[in-house]
Amino acid sequence: MKIFILKFCLLIMAFSSFGQDAYYAFNKGLAQMNAEAYDLAIVSFSKAIELKNDYANAWANRGICYHRQKKIELALADYLKSETISKGISSYNIACAYSLLGKPNEAFQWLTLCQQSEFKQKREMIEGDTDFEKIRSDKRWKTILETDWLTPYEKALRAVDERWNANDLAGSLEQCNKAISINPAKTKAYIVRTLIYINMADFTKAMADCDKVIQMEPKNFEAYANKAQIMYKQKKYADALNWFNQAMAINREYIPYGETAMTHFALDQKQEAIQDLKKFLDFYPNDHFSVYFCGYIHYILQQDAEALIYATRAISLNNEMPDYHLLKANIQLATKDLNNAIDEYSTVLRLNDKSGEAYYKRAIAKAERFAKTGNKQDKIDFCADMEKAEGFNYEGAAQYLRELCN
Repeated sequence: MKIFILKFCLLIMAFSSFGQDAYYAFNKGLAQMNAEAYDLAIVSFSKAIELKNDYANAWANRGICYHRQKKIELALADYLKSETISKGISSYNIACAYSLLGKPNEAFQWLTLCQQSEFKQKREMIEGDTDFEKIRSDKRWKTILETDWLTPYEKALRAVDERWNANDLAGSLEQCNKAISINPAKTKAYIVRTLIYINMADFTKAMADCDKVIQMEPKNFEAYANKAQIMYKQKKYADALNWFNQAMAINREYIPYGETAMTHFALDQKQEAIQDLKKFLDFYPNDHFSVYFCGYIHYILQQDAEALIYATRAISLNNEMPDYHLLKANIQLATKDLNNAIDEYSTVLRLNDKSGEAYYKRAIAKAERFAKTGNKQDKIDFCADMEKAEGFNYEGAAQYLRELCN
């Protein structure tokens, strides 16, 4: 079965919980489906369909959830409905469903339609799909596999992927130019060439391709999203945010909250960055980096209680990340929870014994505990940790060694 998510190339992120409409429900379902929580995803896609009955992507993705649960007849009904709304969108999955149901005529009919559409699949994909086990012995199977379904334009774009996967940027660019020369009226090759130029750090040419696409298709959100990426890479963060917002206004399924959070943070708009991260985590609660980053910003803002909640949660999701333990230790040091801070810094050093910051701050925590308890071992340990920190050129360590450890 082809795992169909959306027609677009760009990664789809979360939709804001303050606007719980069909698009919110769809993106919620998408996140749940990616986490293999199919029952929950079906509920979310059903809500999206209830709010927007002509929502082809919601019908198609609910069908995928049923398909993965082996409820093939329910999947087929949803695929067929999505196909009435957006032609070709579920043609491959319909072929898969009919094959599983033992209906070869229908399977070949839809597989042919798929290969004649923009959603056509590579031979390797079809050949390796176990959904087609029941129809492999049919003489039509060989015809499907051996027919050259690709247009010259599509062949050039496939060659772009092959060169890209081989780390041949020059070859990718050459094939992209070939596709454009074959059909300059199609935008896909310009979009792909933009990504190649971005990877090559040729931002002037990348921006020119974006402008070309917008001229041809003013509502092509990918061009606006790519402009945002170009601006971000050039550290033009205000411009990047503007283009992200324009892309989101055009396509409400495109919500790059991870990127906008980073952009807000770069603009020193920390509360806005937190808001974006929390919206993202509404959909992807187990994304441990986003949990950590949210806690980190709370810590910078001296919102220690909130920061500790997120740091602890990040550690529960991934206990092997030293930075997560370092954040928690720093919060505990700031709140004078010295014993736990010292233990947490020790965990950081178990995971990364080259952390000058962990040595330095564990020393500070031990000095503060020495001031309270008079435990001489803490003073000895303070100097040992400062010596380690100084060895990693951590700022301030050398001065402490000169003043307190001679």
